[in-house]
Amino acid sequence: MATRRTWALDGTFKVVPQWYQQLFTIHAFLAGKLVPAVYCLCTDKNIATYGFILSKSGITGNPQPQS
Repeated sequence: MATRRTWALDGTFKVVPQWYQQLFTIHAFLAGKLVPAVYCLCTDKNIATYGFILSKSGITGNPQPQS
């Protein structure tokens, strides 16, 4: 993930079980295809949660996606 130049982040709200507020996903291009890399069921929708997800996702180094 850290070496990928393009990431796609998405929050989906209507498909989650009642205790959650969203399914947050991170995708990246690999071999010309957009593939899912991280899935997270979230109990809220705030920037601190998204930062926590990124910090725990296993993405190491200094990722610098361009888009």
